[in-house]
Amino acid sequence: MYLMVPIFARMGDSFVNKCREIQVTKNLRYQLLFTAILSCFLLGFSCDKPVEPVEPTFYKFYFADAQNNRLYTYTPNTNRIDSVQVPWGTFPGITASADGKLLYFAQGNSIIVAGTDSLTFVAEIPYPSLYPVSVSPNNQYIALTGNQLFILRTSDYKVVYKDSSQILYVNGAFSNDSKMFFCASLLSPDSSSVVLSIDLSNNTFELNRKGFDGGSVVYVIPSIDNTKLFLYVVLGLWTWSFQVYDVTLDSIIFRDELVPGSGSLVQSSDGRFVYYTSPGRTSTDPPANQSFTIFDVEKNEIDTVVIDSGFFCSPVGCMPPKLLAVTADGNWLGILGGGMFLLNFYVYDIKERKAEFRLITTTEINQFTSISSQTVQ
Repeated sequence: MYLMVPIFARMGDSFVNKCREIQVTKNLRYQLLFTAILSCFLLGFSCDKPVEPVEPTFYKFYFADAQNNRLYTYTPNTNRIDSVQVPWGTFPGITASADGKLLYFAQGNSIIVAGTDSLTFVAEIPYPSLYPVSVSPNNQYIALTGNQLFILRTSDYKVVYKDSSQILYVNGAFSNDSKMFFCASLLSPDSSSVVLSIDLSNNTFELNRKGFDGGSVVYVIPSIDNTKLFLYVVLGLWTWSFQVYDVTLDSIIFRDELVPGSGSLVQSSDGRFVYYTSPGRTSTDPPANQSFTIFDVEKNEIDTVVIDSGFFCSPVGCMPPKLLAVTADGNWLGILGGGMFLLNFYVYDIKERKAEFRLITTTEINQFTSISSQTVQ
């Protein structure tokens, strides 16, 4: 492609104009080349290589069968479930690292660390944990709870904090900024469980205990902005309660009484909702609704009670929701159902507000212990 210059009839003029035509053609090519290079630079990509498509991230749920030491993985986006026998115990439970690259298998007296892709052994941490491991959102700390509390660095699994002033530490959770750690704790056999908090922002590791009248705390989760604590509290034999504590007001600003209780709670990845359950423990408990509750944090009220007897019941029996986990993208809620024994696995589509998948088992086959998913995108 080139720019034509008029050519006159005279031979002298024809020669001159032909030279001008060649020069204009060269100039135009240089201009086009310069424009192309400048466009590539401004758009921030290489012109000699095609732009590769970005692979979507599919988050998984991990849950384990304590009867057979079997690890299950379920991918909601592809509706695929897999299982594999693992050479380690799966009780009291497993936890995925914040980035989803590792699994922590609590063994009681130690922790086994393995890669999620091929279950390659990474390390054994020689500290006890009677509950599933807690992982900080920045992936720099893990916490082990039980008769003692240990907080370790993930870079070398060295202990940075230890406490044995309480007789029991239960169900820990890190704050969203990873600067605080919370758990329920018991000071003495005849006392009530309280909220224990530890400041990790400096090397003082200041410890505080906060009690709540009329009940024992078994779960505590801080809100995304650290202005609230979401509590699961035992009030009596069959009476439990979901409560919201306002840190600034130093008071409970919401309470939902739960019968028969004995459930759990989890916060959505964006902090907008809290999901909690009330399945009971045994057949002698008051009957449980086949449901779980969605609490709206900003409105400070219940958004929805999801009741679905057709989904949470089967010919084997009814297994109401108990333990919960949310994927990092906030799209899926994983549920283990049952009372004293966790036998069924369910998946709830959060965006579509509908039950999506279930895995039904019997006591002879499975006894699930915990459920976990990657927490940070």
